[in-house]
Amino acid sequence: MMRRAANLALMAVALVARPSAAADNPFIIESEKPAFTATFAMRYWYGMGSTSKDLYGLTRDTLNSRLSYTGLQSHSGEVFFRLDHDSGLFWKGYAGFGVVTGGNLQDEDFPPGITPYSSTDSTLQNQTLGYLSTDIGGDILLGRDFRLDG
Repeated sequence: MMRRAANLALMAVALVARPSAAADNPFIIESEKPAFTATFAMRYWYGMGSTSKDLYGLTRDTLNSRLSYTGLQSHSGEVFFRLDHDSGLFWKGYAGFGVVTGGNLQDEDFPPGITPYSSTDSTLQNQTLGYLSTDIGGDILLGRDFRLDG
């Protein structure tokens, strides 16, 4: 078994060290790598959930207000792009747009900040959302089958 492993290692070295076909044949023209490469993608997101936020007074003993979002449902579309240069520099980003199609907001205000206690319910529908993010960077470490960007 050791002998077989050694033979495989020699074959791998021989394959790596073998010159390209263009070096053997002057009539073969290898294509040049382009200076820029680009990647584009599209995504769809469906979201659902709930969250709340409490607002306290000067101490945690006094709760002034609470916002509670429940039954949230949203749909959004997103585009992603990445532009790479052969120097290792890149520019990438994504942008999305969507709509909240359902949910409820309960806004509560508590004494002593407001008297009497107040609670307002609102239905959330056809609320839009949008976002954009972009990064510029470069390769820190680049291998045959991995890359670390910064």
